[in-house]
Amino acid sequence: MTTMQSAETVLLFTRKPNFETVLSEPVWIEHCKALMLTEQIEDAQTRTVSYCGGGMIVTIARRDAPLGAAHFAGALDSALSRTCRPALSQALSQHNYHLALRVSYTTDTGDNDWLLLLQMAHALTVLLSGLTDPAAVYWRQSNQLLTGAQYKALCEVATPWALFAHARVQVLEPAEAGGADDRPSRGASGGALLHRLTMPNVASLIGRPIEFEPTSLPINTAHSAALSFLRYVVESGEDFADGDSFGPEGGPWFTVRTTEPTAAMPNGSYLIAQAADTPEAPAGAQARATVVDAAQADMPCCCDGDAPATGPAADASAPVDGADTGAAPGQELADTERKRSLALGFLMLVIMPPVGAFLMLSNALFGSSTWRTGIVAAAALTLAMLLGAYTFFNAQGGDRVAAQIAGSGGSSSSLIAN
Repeated sequence: MTTMQSAETVLLFTRKPNFETVLSEPVWIEHCKALMLTEQIEDAQTRTVSYCGGGMIVTIARRDAPLGAAHFAGALDSALSRTCRPALSQALSQHNYHLALRVSYTTDTGDNDWLLLLQMAHALTVLLSGLTDPAAVYWRQSNQLLTGAQYKALCEVATPWALFAHARVQVLEPAEAGGADDRPSRGASGGALLHRLTMPNVASLIGRPIEFEPTSLPINTAHSAALSFLRYVVESGEDFADGDSFGPEGGPWFTVRTTEPTAAMPNGSYLIAQAADTPEAPAGAQARATVVDAAQADMPCCCDGDAPATGPAADASAPVDGADTGAAPGQELADTERKRSLALGFLMLVIMPPVGAFLMLSNALFGSSTWRTGIVAAAALTLAMLLGAYTFFNAQGGDRVAAQIAGSGGSSSSLIAN
């Protein structure tokens, strides 16, 4: 099983927090003591602080600059990000400050507990989020981006499997899934939508990636099943043989088989498929009852404050891959706001200048107190143009960043070094 060396998260801010005050908060100091991080090393030149102890080292870097879009390539394709794309795109385009956190072992013994490292990084990120109120939080290992409010919703979860495992969802045409004759389709009659869910990065936890066979199940159902399988294998340490099944008591049940090794997947992968939607487990193979992780798969967006923008049952079948065939929940509202901003910008930049020029000319020819009213008119016209320019380019920012993310090849370098 692969052992990774460090876990990294980044908190993004649109307004500058007082980083120095945060790290001197009593709750932060007590938390570090509880984790046996007793030695503190500060580098004023690089604005980094390191805490050591218990065989681990925690490094925090404070930066008064945004991170480039290349760092977030593919991060908006996560199942957790699908309901928050407009808010996350805005956070990426408008953030000007960031705080990067890295947790690593001081020595590589070959049997370091990777899950413990992730849990520790999560606990510290939750604490920092509560103290700083970030616009978004980036989890580098699983390449996922969440709103600050979404991350706060995970504060009571010690092991957020949905965060540790990036679930990629690809929308399929019937032919891509093996033929239209035996598969449901998206016909004019409203047929089911096929999609494939994969979790490539979980190989660091269970030795193989997880794949879900093309299915018409709601995305959240497939996602929660994959999370349940991941949780069971990690916590029990048991392996699954071909044909074994798992599922909650009362169904539905899912079967598991391992695929052949490839260059991309040296150990093959776990391939999950729905077995039966019945209370009884499938016969002929070992069946394991699992806890359903639907709460994490159904986590709402919480884009504005603490009020969810969508409920836990929000459109589970909405397509979420990079080439959507439809808008994600909340996208329609964001598009309306963007169009309104563009219309206001167009009004201020295109309509107001000739109107203002006409009024100024009329005032010069026929008005009284020409110089006073001329100054007022010129000031009003300048303010309108500045407001229009700001509104127009601000509305374009989210789309520009999203396009850069979609076209970027990503970055594998440590975020602390930037």
